[in-house]
Amino acid sequence: MALQGIRRIFAGIVQDPTINSGRPIIEGTRVFVDRIIGHLESGMSIVEICQEYDLTPGQVEAVKHLSPEQVQYIKGYSDALENVVIRHPRPPLFSERHLS
Repeated sequence: MALQGIRRIFAGIVQDPTINSGRPIIEGTRVFVDRIIGHLESGMSIVEICQEYDLTPGQVEAVKHLSPEQVQYIKGYSDALENVVIRHPRPPLFSERHLS
């Protein structure tokens, strides 16, 4: 079932079907929440993340306050999107099709 409209996962964290197939993002940005989760899990500080992605500490704190179930959902959704991209590579360009 396709995502219909903007879905709020948590305060400041949304899924918008018009932005990268609904991959969860920090609201008002195009920053993927799964990337922030990964940085936090690897020990990157809030200050470093804010500098890297031009976020506020409050935006990063929202990610830190996600429940384990919400984190699992976000990671699973992002993994599923990546698997679709890997399994369905782009068709050859016109010029590539006519080279042989």
